[in-house]
Amino acid sequence: MDGVYDVNGQHTSSNFFVDIHGFTELCTRFLQEVGQTGLPGLPLAIQAGIDSYRYKHRPVGGFLTAVLENDLCGSLMRADPDSRAALLEIVQHLHNEMPGDAWGSKEKVKAWLAHGGEDGEQTS
Repeated sequence: MDGVYDVNGQHTSSNFFVDIHGFTELCTRFLQEVGQTGLPGLPLAIQAGIDSYRYKHRPVGGFLTAVLENDLCGSLMRADPDSRAALLEIVQHLHNEMPGDAWGSKEKVKAWLAHGGEDGEQTS
């Protein structure tokens, strides 16, 4: 899913804001497209970000970047209420499912984004 998509999954070049319901639907469609199922306890936007980072080596938002970099203070300061409530589940998921060279420090996150990951895909 390269580019910008509207809530119906149609590609668009316009800048727009999506209401939370529309964003949740878009995240659900993304997860279905990449073959992932919902992860209990994780907000859909976080699930989509984790999958995009892991499988497509794409940068993520400030909260998730701080979590990936093992920056507790930064994570808490950037978290919305749902993400803060799910922080333990997010970290448990990363610990159990994310390759070790993909997270845990700023250097690992930078290298993951710069050199690709487990499937060897390079980022541009």
